[in-house]
Amino acid sequence: MPSIRGKATKLYIGDQANIQTRTPADSYQNTYMYSIRPGGGRAFENDPILGGDFFNDRDATQPAPGLSESSVSIAGPSCMNHLAYWLRAAMGDPVVSGTAPVLRTYQSGKDTLPSHTLAYNFSPTDGRRISGFVLGSIAFNIARQAGFGRVQIDGAARKFEPLADIDVGTVPAAHPLTRAPAYRGIFRVDTVAEATLLSTTATYNNNLDLVEYANDDEFIGDICPGDADFKSQINIRYKDRWFADKSAEAFQASGLFACEYEWQNGSGQSLIIKAPKCRVAQSSEEISGPGGIEVGYNIVAEQDAAAAMLSVELRNTIADGGFL
Repeated sequence: MPSIRGKATKLYIGDQANIQTRTPADSYQNTYMYSIRPGGGRAFENDPILGGDFFNDRDATQPAPGLSESSVSIAGPSCMNHLAYWLRAAMGDPVVSGTAPVLRTYQSGKDTLPSHTLAYNFSPTDGRRISGFVLGSIAFNIARQAGFGRVQIDGAARKFEPLADIDVGTVPAAHPLTRAPAYRGIFRVDTVAEATLLSTTATYNNNLDLVEYANDDEFIGDICPGDADFKSQINIRYKDRWFADKSAEAFQASGLFACEYEWQNGSGQSLIIKAPKCRVAQSSEEISGPGGIEVGYNIVAEQDAAAAMLSVELRNTIADGGFL
């Protein structure tokens, strides 16, 4: 009997009306992934009951039921079409404008976030459904590396179910993959590309609040967005004192600067993350040998009275209404 393989696994995603009500059939779209860790495990709990008809005084006895694990982790493609699903999950509905390419602008800080059902099959009669999924964080990388770019998506879900029929109904064909090579990322500080950058990881985090209602089942009661943050760990080849000076001035007006992160796929489609007000934390410079000095700095973004902490511009060819 051949083993079940993951290569042909399609990931279906659909909007939910609320966190308790899964997406109905015929309301899903098809997207791509590299991997998924769906959560849903339910470990046993030790039950230290005293007394009873036991064979001896040391061996394990019957365990108690645990609670369903709520964490979900997905690695997805850095595709200018399919990123729209995850950006909307992270920040809510975008403002849509323009044609060829279409511009979708997302903004951090919304009070509510959409919830989704995710579903996939191992075989025609063996599937998994994750309902009440809310995106917690999305992380992007810039480095000189081979392959296509990837994004890391982490969140929480209310319910995980193994099913013979995931009941997605009729699903339209997936939008084309329009991926960017992993090496195409650009990091800018005050509109100038940082020429000494070795790598950076930029993470937007909703810091989800998992609400443990006593609702007569083992699943999480509600998932709410907490205080969002945007953090970027950059590693550079030390050239001058610019970041060191900015970190020393972190709580002065002169210590503030703007950051941009951009990826292009070479066809006029792009993703640009804009953090207009950033600070950098102080860091020391380790010297590990006679060669160049590499330094890591932590950058954090913030809002002010004039602008949100973060805006994201996604340009692709999918018309308004082409996504969830």
